[in-house]
Amino acid sequence: MISLQTLVFFVILCENVLSCRSDVFDYKISKPLGMNETKFYNVDEISKCDDNDLVVVDNQYIPELCCKLVACKNALESIIFKNCFIREIEENCFSNSVQNVRYVIGVTYNYITTIKKHTFRDLVVTEIHLHDNFIDELEDEAFLHLNNLSMISLDNNRLKVINPKAFTLVPRLEHLSLTANHITTLQAGVFSFLPARNSYITLACNKIDQLKKIAFDGLSSRFIVILNLNGNRIETLPEDIFSNHSFGLVDLGYNPLTKISRYFCEKQCVMERFWFDCTFLTLEDVEFIVGWAKMKEVDLGASGCPQYNLTFKARPAKYCSGAKNFGDAFSCQLYVCFYLVLRFLL
Repeated sequence: MISLQTLVFFVILCENVLSCRSDVFDYKISKPLGMNETKFYNVDEISKCDDNDLVVVDNQYIPELCCKLVACKNALESIIFKNCFIREIEENCFSNSVQNVRYVIGVTYNYITTIKKHTFRDLVVTEIHLHDNFIDELEDEAFLHLNNLSMISLDNNRLKVINPKAFTLVPRLEHLSLTANHITTLQAGVFSFLPARNSYITLACNKIDQLKKIAFDGLSSRFIVILNLNGNRIETLPEDIFSNHSFGLVDLGYNPLTKISRYFCEKQCVMERFWFDCTFLTLEDVEFIVGWAKMKEVDLGASGCPQYNLTFKARPAKYCSGAKNFGDAFSCQLYVCFYLVLRFLL
């Protein structure tokens, strides 16, 4: 049995290792590809980083990401915080501190639950990565006035609904990725914030059980949409669900489809590729889809019906398994703590 003194020593050790002192933050600043120079800054020197630096912060303990920690007046290439136990991002954190990040802002493999209003505002960044957190709420105007933003990744979080008001004035947004959340339904006009240009919407591995035509209200019919619904719980495709829209791909693979309307893609519906699962469909439904695809010149892919010689990509098991992957989020500091306590025990 571990003695009281040993437990006290262990707790003190962990507190020291995981303490939020400025002298334990190591910011790795690396030059863009093609340049070999790499610099290291501590938290007090981050404001002195050079133009075009890539800032990567990994395996640190930063409970709150605040303005003073990311302050840099120069134009950075990207800034990424990974495995840092971040639970909260201070309001206007990036807008006030790093307005000139050119490419990527990333806060991944952390413990954030809410993206607050104006967290990302008036930036020139092109991509925002927030995957592998615990985000269950996007406040209105969380992403505001981002003229160059083309991609947002919110994969592997806990969102139950998509708040279209969170995305305001994002005129170049092309890729919205929401794989492996807890989304159950797509409300009316949920994609209305997407600009009038080609869009890639990824909703694989959620809990969506039905599709309604009103979900696509406000989504421009003049541009091609790639819609990934792989690994959900959709059972039926109702009449005109995809009418008056153009799709580069509708991916319904690994959904328990049992019924498909003969008019699911009828009025001014354009579709280049359609992927589905035959497992629970009747032979009549499968033959209808095969005939429809041939007549409309749609590239067809399917799983569950090998007799039709239709190939289909595998389900993304990493996300659809239902288990959150914490492997990358387990910091080296905790490994040290566990190693030391095992030394005491043995």
